[in-house]
Amino acid sequence: MLKKFKNIHKGKRGFLVACGPSLSKTDVSKLNNEITFVVSRGYKRKNLNITYLFIGDMHIYKQFYDEISKVKCSALFVSKGIYFSGLPLNKNTYYFTGHGKKKFHKDVTKNIYGGGTSTFLAMQFAYYMGIQELYAIGLDHSWNFSKTLKIGRGSGGNLMRNLTQDGNHFSKDFYGKNVTWFYPKVDKMAESYKMASEAYTKDNRILSNASLETKLPNSIMSRTDYNTIYKI
Repeated sequence: MLKKFKNIHKGKRGFLVACGPSLSKTDVSKLNNEITFVVSRGYKRKNLNITYLFIGDMHIYKQFYDEISKVKCSALFVSKGIYFSGLPLNKNTYYFTGHGKKKFHKDVTKNIYGGGTSTFLAMQFAYYMGIQELYAIGLDHSWNFSKTLKIGRGSGGNLMRNLTQDGNHFSKDFYGKNVTWFYPKVDKMAESYKMASEAYTKDNRILSNASLETKLPNSIMSRTDYNTIYKI
């Protein structure tokens, strides 16, 4: 099913919309005519144009299924486990298979590496679709776990539950009180971003962090001023 997306946007640019706090300060109206790769509950950002949505966490999908099922986008990409979970799916839902070799996968039709974040999944899909320039926004790479509680372990890692409102994303109710989610492995995520950046650079493509605020080092991913992209 995924083969139909091969080079569908060859040579074009796209925007990867992550969900860090800085997204609330970002003028997303500039993306109205752009190709966007939105992850997790990024659909909660008002006035955001969503081309593709990526959900890799079964717990999030189940808890917010009613919302996710109503998101308007060209395609929703979910993990194989979500796809075959028995929950009803929209006709534009496609699945990817994780647990692939630890590397940046240029062919998403095979087992691919999750990299600890749906953001890395989106980077691989954007590459497969032929995106020449991919700019990330909301990729703040900053986390505070003081208001979470470890409640056990799932198939994808340690499970957390928020004790109060969310302070790690652009909305306080992104993962609100009592929401269960996977504990982010920050080092693993940074390692994945570096692999993605190297893959894009090697093939003369651009992968750059255009977030208004970020703690992701420039040595892992180059930086671009979001507001200058539209002056090029």
